Amino acid sequence: MEYHGHHLELPLQHSPLKPAQKPRPPFCFGAPSGAPAALRRIGERADGSLPARLVPDYVDAETVLAQRALIDEFASAAAGPLAAGHRHAGQRRGGTPSGRVADAIKSLSAETGIEHFMVESMSLPHVDAVLELVAELLMLVGRG
Repeated sequence: MEYHGHHLELPLQHSPLKPAQKPRPPFCFGAPSGAPAALRRIGERADGSLPARLVPDYVDAETVLAQRALIDEFASAAAGPLAAGHRHAGQRRGGTPSGRVADAIKSLSAETGIEHFMVESMSLPHVDAVLELVAELLMLVGRG
């Protein structure tokens, strides 16, 4: 990287930092609408999927399983990198109690076999609030 501007000069630099995981961290793509083209991209190019669910209003294991089956078909046909460890995203509606989010995670895990979940935390005001949510959800789900 190099930059020469009016107020700032950055000489040519090199950063020896490498990803901590080998060969690389997993890439997961989202497909909130469940459109076949998006599911195909996941199957052909991704390591996992992030199907969006709105907790508590929209949590549907049947839809997740149907989308997962299509992704698996696309991955098999394209010899894509998709690993068996599908990811799942849960979008927490503001004000939703952590217990309802934890219940949705446990229910979807039991019904679909999905073990990795991502919970939206960008709506929280600061990092400490995010860490508190993580600690509470881990305790409620029984993995902390």
